[in-house]
Amino acid sequence: MIILPFLYFSLLSFGLYRRRKQLDVTILITLMFAICGAFSVLVDLYDLRYPDFKSYSISPWAAFFYCGLITLNLLPFIKYSNLSIRNIRPVRNGFVLKALAVISFLWFFIVVIVSFPFLLMVLTSDIAELRHDVYTQDTISYMEFLPAVVRLPLAILNLTFGCYWVFIFLAFYSYFIQKLPFKYFILFIFASLSGPWNGILGVDRGKTVFWLISLSANYLLFLPYMTKKVKKKMMYIMSVFVGLAIVYIFMVTVARFGDRTYGHDVSDDVSGTEGGIISYLGQNFIYFCYYFDNFDSPLKTPAIILPFTYKYILGDEMVSAVVIQDYITSKTGVFTGVFSTYLGQILVCAGHLLMLLFCIMYTFMSLIVINIIKKKKATLLSLLIYMTLLSVIYLGLFTHYYTSAETTFSIMVFLLLAKIMGSKKIAYG
Repeated sequence: MIILPFLYFSLLSFGLYRRRKQLDVTILITLMFAICGAFSVLVDLYDLRYPDFKSYSISPWAAFFYCGLITLNLLPFIKYSNLSIRNIRPVRNGFVLKALAVISFLWFFIVVIVSFPFLLMVLTSDIAELRHDVYTQDTISYMEFLPAVVRLPLAILNLTFGCYWVFIFLAFYSYFIQKLPFKYFILFIFASLSGPWNGILGVDRGKTVFWLISLSANYLLFLPYMTKKVKKKMMYIMSVFVGLAIVYIFMVTVARFGDRTYGHDVSDDVSGTEGGIISYLGQNFIYFCYYFDNFDSPLKTPAIILPFTYKYILGDEMVSAVVIQDYITSKTGVFTGVFSTYLGQILVCAGHLLMLLFCIMYTFMSLIVINIIKKKKATLLSLLIYMTLLSVIYLGLFTHYYTSAETTFSIMVFLLLAKIMGSKKIAYG
């Protein structure tokens, strides 16, 4: 069973590419799941599972649901590829888009200034020890040292701009659809670096990995609108940012895992860094299947799906994935702090039934949005909803991205701004 996701998603990627003759976002997603499937094979080959999961044998039933539910969620986007989205309307109120680019850039610039001493501290400290402090919540935020007159407005902006992948989306939209000067593309891209920046402050690779995936997905979304000359320009700019991101990811991986040994049989041949990379990329299938076969959540809270509603409307403090998982681990004794995809994390926190209902509702909503785009010309709002839905899957490779109230609030703010900006009613030939 361990090889099934690699074979299935590889064949699906090949079939889609053969049909489309070029890459789209769905092929990027299936390729990522295929790659992770290959690393899952390596996890078992080198005996890199966590101790509590070593004796587990993956069932055909769990493997079927893993591949089937991901495919179900992808199906609307497979049937209507982003390559089919043409004649996207520019916004009616371009001033708001320009103002958003400037404000978001200035916000990130201020964040860089006030948090720079903490960045230096992270880069000159023992990263493995700092990461341990993060896990035990024995850390201090740079926000705690700011005067109230600065901290309050900055906290509001941090909340508003917390979903950083949207800035990448707006960068491409402003340049290729709205036809704004290139400087606005740069302003939005720099604002999007708030994700990796906060990741560095938290000694976290995940935010940087999510940034790289988001950059790739949005590049493919707007690729049909690029000339050959512009494609080369974009590839040059992207290569600079991607190169820096990869260097950071490698640096953190070496610092955290370089001194470790993986000590059984053939795994003696795997270095700490290699083992850390294999374990990082190969967890999702194995641990989803384990939880699917063996785990019954004692909590079953929809807060993992509706974090903003539960935290700010219902006043429930047990909202974020980490808080819920810590509670469940303390109640059951089963370690839940592993990567098991967006499906596995929802399963652990909300149970099998809610996970299945989530998948069904997600697919239904995707079909509605795609039908709107097919009947009408795509607007900033409909395209942003389209990518928000897709991001659940491509940012759900390891965990469910939208588990915090802050991220959910931020995406709702961006959707509201997109609605306010409206769209031009242009007749296309």
